[in-house]
Amino acid sequence: MPGPAGVTAVAPRKCYYAAIDGTKAKDSAVFGALLEKHRGWRNLLKDFLAVAKGDPRRLDDPRHPFLPICLYDEGGTQVAVVSPVGRDALGTDPFWATYPGRNPKTGAPDPVGHRAWSTRAPTVGRHTAAEESALYMSQFMLRPQVEIVLPGAAGAQMVAQLPEGKPTPGSTVFAADLLYVSSHGWLGGFAGGDHMSEWAAASPPDAQGTFPASIYFSVGKYADAGEGFSGPKWIILAQCSTVNSATWPLWARVLARSNPHVRGILAYEETAPPPEAAAGIARTFFDNLDRKQSFLDAWKGANRGRHWAAIVHQDAREDRLDGWGAFAPLADVATTATVSNYRGYIANSPNGERIFDAPPPFELVMEVWTDKTSGFLRVTSANLGGLTEYCSNGACRLTIRAPRGERIQKTTVRWIHIRPSHAYQPSVDELFVSVTSPVPDATIRIGKGSKEVEALAVAANQSEMTLDFLAPARVSNKQLHAHHSYLWPHVELETNARTSTYDFKTVGLLFFER
Repeated sequence: MPGPAGVTAVAPRKCYYAAIDGTKAKDSAVFGALLEKHRGWRNLLKDFLAVAKGDPRRLDDPRHPFLPICLYDEGGTQVAVVSPVGRDALGTDPFWATYPGRNPKTGAPDPVGHRAWSTRAPTVGRHTAAEESALYMSQFMLRPQVEIVLPGAAGAQMVAQLPEGKPTPGSTVFAADLLYVSSHGWLGGFAGGDHMSEWAAASPPDAQGTFPASIYFSVGKYADAGEGFSGPKWIILAQCSTVNSATWPLWARVLARSNPHVRGILAYEETAPPPEAAAGIARTFFDNLDRKQSFLDAWKGANRGRHWAAIVHQDAREDRLDGWGAFAPLADVATTATVSNYRGYIANSPNGERIFDAPPPFELVMEVWTDKTSGFLRVTSANLGGLTEYCSNGACRLTIRAPRGERIQKTTVRWIHIRPSHAYQPSVDELFVSVTSPVPDATIRIGKGSKEVEALAVAANQSEMTLDFLAPARVSNKQLHAHHSYLWPHVELETNARTSTYDFKTVGLLFFER
């Protein structure tokens, strides 16, 4: 059983892991038990946090009383898993039944857990706890750490807790060396958990219904904010789609800013297996590691026949579990238009591709209009999902701007589905009922069944071209699958000075049919 915040020994340095699960946690429990039972690793939270009073099935984080940290018994090993939607994502944890919440400014308890949010309707009770837990995941994933706050006064006790933002000054921080995250994921590079179940025992009554909490993380937001990981050297994302090839440059930026530098991410390009199947994959993965296979090869073998993915530093390609303590530091982690240190892998490209991050040679602004937005909303890598969707009666506007001093002669746009090598690449008329332009006298050419739209400029001094794409009143494209289809523009721009092309992979449309 875990001890009372027990820092009985802090040396020698152990290898720690942490697990987060927004779905049924079978795979997380199996993964943790296998790592601990035969390989000597320790569960970061179980080693330092105390068992919750009156609830032996979870740990207590005194700084985040809303957060479920559940203990799962897996083959005689107790595995602590951060479970933002509660045990097995049901939201029926006893301490959430009458969750009182707290005023975020004063810290004073609120009897019904009422909380106002800037991005969604107010919540009460366990809905508030689930939302607070989901939002905390965004920082805990980057910094899977426990801090030990030493006594500051006579009689005070040592406190173990999860940090909030930067660690408390003077505290001792322990970080997870390996991070396992199991949840739902989307091709826009973001992830979240299950919707919690209905629960008649919850109080107040407004907290009894099902509830969809916010997403846990977005790689686009991390990249735009200049964030990096702090602690893990290897990360496993047992979730759909978040490490597809369109997101590779974003991940490379985040990995480069990490301390220590992340050596690799093992993940999925498209659909990930459900928890029970993922547990079997974890067992095969460790069998492969025990055969002295590298992390990458072990992941490939364990996911044979699936749409797996990985990003691995070129110097970490042969990293093995039994060599963990002897990894040489990564000398160079830069990713630019001409420098590549990380390679991206998918089942369709098992030998990997060099990841580059080149700035576009011209500007593209993508905007979407839906009934939800009641106007155009600019699409960025940080806001993919939610409103940035391809759906019935939705409109997408692309504005292409020539480099300073150049004049547009022709613009060509092709919509790519996930990646150029994907089996399905749509024609324009499969996606849209019309393509128009507000630019006076612009000439638009689309051949029947063509995958490209050509827009010719008429004005001699034109430096900007705008195209409006209108989706049909009902999307009936059977090749597109809700939550698992992503469309991004490949653009060719011909000016009076040159012809340039660019793949705008990190801004696109996710298919969410309503």
